[in-house]
Amino acid sequence: MNVSSKLVFFGIQDNVNTSSNITFDLSGSSDFVTSFFCLSSEFFFVFFFIFFFLFFLYSSLFKKLNITHLNALCLIFLSNLFLTVYHPVTSFFCFSNMFYCDDRIFFFKIFFTIAGFLYMCLIRQRIKMDFLSYDFFFLIFLVLVAMQWLFSVNNFVYFYLLIELISLAAYVLSSFDVFSAKSTEAGLKYFVVGSLASIFLLYSISFFYGVFGTTTFSDLYLLSAVLVNNEGMQHMYNLAVFSVTLLVCSLLFKLGLAPLHLWIVDVYSGLNYVVFSFFSIFYKFIFFFLLYKFFVYTFFFFFTHIYFILIIFAIMSIIVGCFGAFVTDDIRKILVYSSINHGGFLCLGLLNLSIFGYFSFVFYLFVYTYLLFFLFFVFFKFEILNNARALDSLSDLSAVRGVSAVSAVSLIMILFSMAGIPPFIGFFSKFFIFFNLFQYFFNLNFFLVFLLLFLSGISIFVYLRMIAFVFFDAESYVFQFNVRSNFFYKAGLFVFSLLNFFCLFFFYLVF
Repeated sequence: MNVSSKLVFFGIQDNVNTSSNITFDLSGSSDFVTSFFCLSSEFFFVFFFIFFFLFFLYSSLFKKLNITHLNALCLIFLSNLFLTVYHPVTSFFCFSNMFYCDDRIFFFKIFFTIAGFLYMCLIRQRIKMDFLSYDFFFLIFLVLVAMQWLFSVNNFVYFYLLIELISLAAYVLSSFDVFSAKSTEAGLKYFVVGSLASIFLLYSISFFYGVFGTTTFSDLYLLSAVLVNNEGMQHMYNLAVFSVTLLVCSLLFKLGLAPLHLWIVDVYSGLNYVVFSFFSIFYKFIFFFLLYKFFVYTFFFFFTHIYFILIIFAIMSIIVGCFGAFVTDDIRKILVYSSINHGGFLCLGLLNLSIFGYFSFVFYLFVYTYLLFFLFFVFFKFEILNNARALDSLSDLSAVRGVSAVSAVSLIMILFSMAGIPPFIGFFSKFFIFFNLFQYFFNLNFFLVFLLLFLSGISIFVYLRMIAFVFFDAESYVFQFNVRSNFFYKAGLFVFSLLNFFCLFFFYLVF
């Protein structure tokens, strides 16, 4: 049954008048060659993934990767970035409307490709570690390929298959360190809670098909517009609202936002920093993008009914992230609570689907991802310099003094930016979020806005606590480094951290 017949079933003809600025041309189905060309960057990833799999699977010489093979992976990401940026087609439907892309989705794809390239460069220095074998990079590559396809997917069937592919690889990655009991426990917990979230997700998809008779996102967008304006089908409308609520809760469950956050603290605290950084950067990015995609491109007309769900998750996540980090000295748990706190602010950015709301959400997401790269760059360097001994507790942060003042200042600037202290770039990300709230929600509930401002101020002390252990720890605990300081490492940290400060002048010019 095509879209026209579904519209007739709901009692409305093809001339549907919608209030959103998103439009779909459902007559744009193209042949295979054109569709293949539209998804050339995705197929490029798949081709090199198959080559990577076959080349290393049947060669015992490359069971452990060396620096040359990782350089080849970096080159693949760089080539895919070039192919994505200079792709002549940015808006399309292809493969019988199974995949869709426009300029905004295309922008996310470019940033994701840049993030993949930066991550390969980030773990390039960890290639000599024992657990970074071929299997590890195979799983990383597999997850990144599946995420690349998620940006353009336009059907719930392909969406669920890609989500499950990512989840299965994540279960293996979380328990990859077989010599660590914490890693094995983390993998088992992740499998249990991930399966539960997948059940909710599949349950919501089955409801969508039962109500609308289709699983295509663009069809659901048009049919939901009809269902909202049809007062004679209230029972189907209520069922559709329940399905959207179940879908949003399942995605928030996978993100680990409060009150569905208990599992993420136990799972992430047992991970190695390489896997921890991969989950923190890419999994947060892709699932927040999916939330944005569903709200704007699929269930825009149901947004008023799930509006309060986002508010509840946002407030609880900010509260849990603020106070949860004060009761632990484990750096991994502090970073997990920090991610929960930042996830709450990202949910606030989704409360307004206007152009400025879109900008505040995207800017916060990109800045947070960019800061995580620099933070884990510091942590990775420390781990290498001390023979794979990681920074586990707050007292270990005093090791920064054993490297150089440049490293200490760089770490402080990163933490200040994550805390949202002016004039660093992290301040502007939170400023745009609160400006959005003041502009659109202050008249509705000013107490809520001031509460969020108060909680944002409290969250600053989480990062000030970490900075205090860098410079003012009375125990003066210092690692015993057995290698010389790297000038390029310190210079790179200093330059990267200065970007936070000089972004102030950029925003003065723009705003």
